Amino acid sequence: MSDSWSCAAGAFLRALLDAVFPNLCPLCRGAAEDGFGCARHRLIFDAQKGPGGARCGRCSCTLPEPIPAGTLCASCRLHGSTPPIRALFDYHCDRASREWILAFKHRARPDLKEPLGEALARRFLALEEEPGRAVLLGLPAHPLRRFERGYDQARLLAESVGKSAGVRSVPALRRTRWTYPQGAPGSRSREANVRGAFRLVERYRSAVADARVWLIDDVVVSGASAQACREALRGVPLQSFTVLALARADRRRPGRLTGAGSGAEMNG
Repeated sequence: MSDSWSCAAGAFLRALLDAVFPNLCPLCRGAAEDGFGCARHRLIFDAQKGPGGARCGRCSCTLPEPIPAGTLCASCRLHGSTPPIRALFDYHCDRASREWILAFKHRARPDLKEPLGEALARRFLALEEEPGRAVLLGLPAHPLRRFERGYDQARLLAESVGKSAGVRSVPALRRTRWTYPQGAPGSRSREANVRGAFRLVERYRSAVADARVWLIDDVVVSGASAQACREALRGVPLQSFTVLALARADRRRPGRLTGAGSGAEMNG
């Protein structure tokens, strides 16, 4: 009898809390089942598999049919220097996640770091076999970009992922010079644009040495910025270096990216 009364009391308390403090969508403040959005903006993801469709086994770009998933794309076969890239959403196909990312990055919504970080942490834990040996680094924005925006979104995201996953997050990289938004008119190639643009913060050398390093970003397009960050750590022994992003945007896919400045590599 006591157990049934306890269950009933718990159910009543939860109903009361839901009535007084209902779950609201972080984007539109509409009714939501949980912190991942309303029916229109709900973040739906598979933490085990990540974005759908056949993907390159290294950079996670979309593969054309009928190439099987896990095959290396032509770019990875020819160049092979791109670090492994993993993501949670497909930027082109998943409209809801795209709206979340654009709001987080361009509409002064740093508070979205919490639900986005929790979602990305689930993907991280599904991928990382030894989280106790992992270190998270946010792909750093230039100080002027950080001043303009008011925050460094990738750093906030890395901190939130670390908090949810119980993993260290350290600001071990800094951007040393201004770069054009990736792919903008007048900019050099993506690789040349960011080459030498990042540097290790020496006081964090010991924090990343011999660690399983995960570079956290919001959107990855070409992987050029990630490769430049890997080069900045070239003198530090690492167990592994992997890029983990909220979304993967394939620059070879027909159609334009939606939203002004969409993608970390497009707008720093």
